[in-house]
Amino acid sequence: MGALVARAQGAGPLYGPAGVSPAAVLQGTLGSCYFHATVAAIAVHHPELLRNAIADEGNGVYRVSFRNAQPETIHVEDVVYARENGFDRSDGLWVAVLLRGMGQRTIRESLEASFAVADLPGPAKGLAKSLIESNDTLLQAYDRAIRATVQQDGSMSRETLRSRLRQKASELGVPGFLSDPVVSALDASGFFETLSKKVQERGELFGAYRSVGQGGLPTVVIEAFMGPAVSVNLRNSSQARTILSNAQREGTPVVAIAMGGASESVKQRVHTNNGQQDWYVANHAYTVEGFDPGSDRATLRNPWGHTPSPGGVFTISMDDFADSFPILCVPSR
Repeated sequence: MGALVARAQGAGPLYGPAGVSPAAVLQGTLGSCYFHATVAAIAVHHPELLRNAIADEGNGVYRVSFRNAQPETIHVEDVVYARENGFDRSDGLWVAVLLRGMGQRTIRESLEASFAVADLPGPAKGLAKSLIESNDTLLQAYDRAIRATVQQDGSMSRETLRSRLRQKASELGVPGFLSDPVVSALDASGFFETLSKKVQERGELFGAYRSVGQGGLPTVVIEAFMGPAVSVNLRNSSQARTILSNAQREGTPVVAIAMGGASESVKQRVHTNNGQQDWYVANHAYTVEGFDPGSDRATLRNPWGHTPSPGGVFTISMDDFADSFPILCVPSR
């Protein structure tokens, strides 16, 4: 246990100088912009939601609570793994803790869906399902096994996953009579296929690099902490003004999705603080930090924390905003 505590201390504090703020959120090497941009968007108005979602239980253990879902137990080794592998570069460990919490929540939901369709005898299905629901260590073994197996396109090999799952369960001290029913489920018709599909849909949580591509992904993160959310396909700048005005008044997060590409005229017209035109990244999620009706401009932030420099922050007129960001993700009203 002492080594675990030392590693937790060596990983750095849970919160850095920037605290829970958009500026503290820095995406790493994965295509997890939808997660980082959304966490930053929630931090604009409701940093307390994110801070209260994490309980530091000491000895390198954190508990992450979600809305309408059971809490997830996160161990410092997995947070350190995320940091050392460049999944997250944020100020403090809190974003990486939330990232792993979302990863384990995704696995729990994926396993539940897989057991529901698996061709297993009733008693065997019930036993394996109850073991996953009641044993956080088995869930952690699955999390680590998937991260050790997943390819960069989000795909997995059944044989490799089976081998890694046995290995990770053993390393975590899970006895064979508990791990065997869960490992055996991989061979049931429908189980692995469903699990593999679910993991691929959220591959960035496990070390696969995939672009945002699907504008609805930020809604998953909003729903985890705030409740129902929607993706809105923008028709024009008037609609964008209404959405951003309501969000500003009500203090709700907004994530803007850049898809295929802004027009060349817009790219040339929008200048950032450093005088460059490096503000646009296609297939990428951005945090909307604010909207000024007087100047008719929105302030956005790239979760990379750069591009543009400094800080990834820039302003854009609403006409150009609507041209560049065809999808907005917001809480349901």
